[in-house]
Parts: sequence; structure tokens; C-alpha cells
Amino acid sequence: MIRVYLDWNIYSYLRNADNEHTSITTLKKNLQKHSDQILIPYTAAHLTDLKQSAKSERGKAELPQDLKFLQSLTNGNCIIHDYIKKVTYSSRIDAEKYFNLIAEDRKNSFDLFENLFKDTLTSELSELGKRIIQQFKSTPSPINREDQNFWPPKHAWLKEIFDGDNMLDVLNGFMKLMQSYQSDPNKYRTIRNISIDELKVGFDYTQENDPINKISNNLLKSTAKKSFFEFADQIIKAFNKNQQPSIFDTFTIYYILLDFFGYYRDRVFNNLVQDSHHAYYGAHCDYFITEDDNTYQKAKILYQHFHINTKVCKAHDFNHKLYDLLLIKKKSEKSTLETILVEIQTSLVLSRTKDGHFNPVDIYKPRSLICDFFNRIQVTHHLDGSFTVYTYKRNQNYSDFYFLDEIKSIVNKLSVEMGIDLNNRLAFENESESEELKNHDWKGRSWNLQQSRVSLDMRKDHIGFTLTMSIPATAKLFHDHM
Repeated sequence: MIRVYLDWNIYSYLRNADNEHTSITTLKKNLQKHSDQILIPYTAAHLTDLKQSAKSERGKAELPQDLKFLQSLTNGNCIIHDYIKKVTYSSRIDAEKYFNLIAEDRKNSFDLFENLFKDTLTSELSELGKRIIQQFKSTPSPINREDQNFWPPKHAWLKEIFDGDNMLDVLNGFMKLMQSYQSDPNKYRTIRNISIDELKVGFDYTQENDPINKISNNLLKSTAKKSFFEFADQIIKAFNKNQQPSIFDTFTIYYILLDFFGYYRDRVFNNLVQDSHHAYYGAHCDYFITEDDNTYQKAKILYQHFHINTKVCKAHDFNHKLYDLLLIKKKSEKSTLETILVEIQTSLVLSRTKDGHFNPVDIYKPRSLICDFFNRIQVTHHLDGSFTVYTYKRNQNYSDFYFLDEIKSIVNKLSVEMGIDLNNRLAFENESESEELKNHDWKGRSWNLQQSRVSLDMRKDHIGFTLTMSIPATAKLFHDHM
């Protein structure tokens, strides 16, 4: 299945798409028509967008329909980022249920730093929070009150926010500043513009092919004498203390700094943060679709910088790309195994190497996705004249996980082609096989076909979910293709 990530505006446009011939209407028809080949996940970022829109009377009235449409389009497939464990993973959860969990989790307004430790789940955590608060109270403020008297008039409003004698007061000031960013967009723009003016790096980078390095060079020449990367690293370390930063932390800080230093700037800080989250989650999929120019441009630059192969598209572009993908597939009426063998004959060889047993190994990039999913074929040539063919997916993005629907789709497709397997299994059995996958003991599928063994399993090495063909030296039909 092709993974497609939509930002919230696309969901909103799709739900309200009329019968006029527009790229959004065409996109809606494509997503519905090819739902068996396209997986669309949602995330907490979509639900936070919904939470914001529900503050208006209209948004509140439309919330049930929005959640129902979100659930229908995604089938409950969700990408979740765990901020504590610093991992991102796939799950399936009803959109309305997840929305209520998030709403409950964030019902308290964290306008003060100490409020972060209120209503903790355990007494141990509560006591730890009290000790942390006490330690911050006893730590002097790094902001000197006398120095504030020499701040320029344009900084005067910051004196009220950072009014205090200890570190806890400073942290509370930062919390208030973040709150003011969300309630008053002018605050973010004011801070940004003051900083840019004082550093004398107020350039327009919108036409730059490599804005990150251009910004970095200008910062090194400024009074800051720090590169873009040093700025980012300093902020990331401040957020993470002595902990290893997550990919999420790094990506979103880079995204926000791109905006801060003048690349396709957003007017509202809260929207900027939300868009950085959407771009991060989009980097776990094959396509990220957005109609927002600022999000589109920043995501493209960061995907390029971090070597993420996710394609950033607007609706019109994706409609054409999807048509090309489906057209290529339509031309082939062959079975999956025949398609693999033809691809071996005709596809690009990415590398030729040897495995740990010194067997020659060829790795191919097929012209089209095998089973609408696999994008790599590895052929291992054994000394006895036999072959092992591994068909798998190599993600050139942040994803290291699979969705249950992806596995189910491939199992069901191959079961139709090859029949009942050696363990008397046919179609994917939701409950039992979901449990097996969760416990890392999935039996997969195995068939004996044309003197060869074909298996679908979840390997424990770097290859992961794999369709494997073990072809003996005596299997003439296969050797004619190899």
C-alpha cells in the first residue's frame, strides 16, 4: 500500500469538496476509489488542529462530522509519537476515542511551570516534582534585574514576563511567553523581528535552493558568529538537558528555525508548530500532501536536507503521480511471482556485493511496487546453483514500522494467488495474527510452488517484512528467468 499523509487543511477540503471539477474533488475520488492501495494515517497533530477549530461555534458544531470523516478516511490508522520514550510508531485507534484522550490529557492549562507536575499518576512522581520545583526556587535567576534597565524600549514588555529572582520564575516566564505566542500572533513576530534586526540577518531566502546553508553563512558573518546548525544544536540541547534528542526534536527545531530566519514565514506561531509536526509525521510516509505554500516549501527543504525520500505534493501533483503509478501497474496482468522475475530481468541493479557467506548478492530497484508495497528485490546466488530472492521495502524516510493494514493487504493478495498455505492459513485472521505480530511470533505464510518454497514473514534482521522465494538449482522455469 502507498502511504499518503494529508495535512489538516486537505482533510477539511476533502470533507467539504463539492461536485465541481477541482484538484481536491479529483483527489477525493482517487482516495476513495483506490482505498485498497492507499493507506492514509492520522496523528495527534490533526486532532490538535481540530481542537483549535472547535473553539469556534461552527467548529464545535462540525466536530462530530470531522471526526467521523477522519475515521472513515484513515480506517483508524494512526502514527503516534511518544514524547517520553522518544519513539514514533504505528497504531490503530478510533479517531473520536483518541481525540477525547488528548482533550482529557490537555484539559489543564499549563500556564505555570509547576503546573506540569500537578495531578501526576504516582506519588513518587509527585514527590520528584516537588523536589525539582524546590531546586529551581533555590537557583538564582540567570537574568540580572539591573541589566533589564538597559534593555531597549522595544524589549520593555519582556520585563513583565521575566520578572523574578530565581530559576523557577524564569521557567514560568518562558511558559507565559509560549502562551502569549498562541494567544497573540504579534508576540512571535515581535520576538522574531527584534532578533533578526539585532543580528542584521534580515534577508529573504524564499528563492534560495539551499536556504539552510545560506542562512548559516549569514549567521556566521553576523554578531552571533554561530552557524544555523550551532543555533539548532544549542536549542535542542537546552530542551533535552543531558538526554539524547529524538528525531522529532531535531526536525521540528530545524523547521521552526527555518521560519524564524526568514524562509517562507508563518504569521502565527501556533500554526507554525503544528505544521512542523505535520511535516515530521509526513516524513514517515511515501507522500505528504499540503496546499499550504509555507508548509510545502519548508517540508521540501528539510526532506532534502535530511535525505528523506517522501514526496511533497499539492493535490494536483499527487493526482498525476497516482495516475502514473496505477497506469504502470495496469499494464502488468502477471502474478506477483512472475512480476518479480520480470523485474529482475529488466530493473536497475542498485548494487552487487557478497553476503556473510561470500555468496554473490544483487539488489534491484523494481520499476513499480511489488504488491503495491515492496520496492527492493535482493537475489542471493548460492554455490550449489540455487537462489534466494528477497522482496522487501527499504524506507528512505523516518519510518521503521508497518501498519497492520499493510501486512493484511499483502497476505490477502498472495493468499488469493497461491491458496491455502502449509499451515492451513488463507486470509489474514485479524485477532490471532495481530496478537502474533505484537508478540513477535507471527507465523506468516508458506507455500510450495513449482518446486520452490515461497514464504511471507517478518524477519528479525534489517530486512523486516519480506516475501522470500527459495529456488533450487533444479527449478528450470525460474532459472530461465534468472
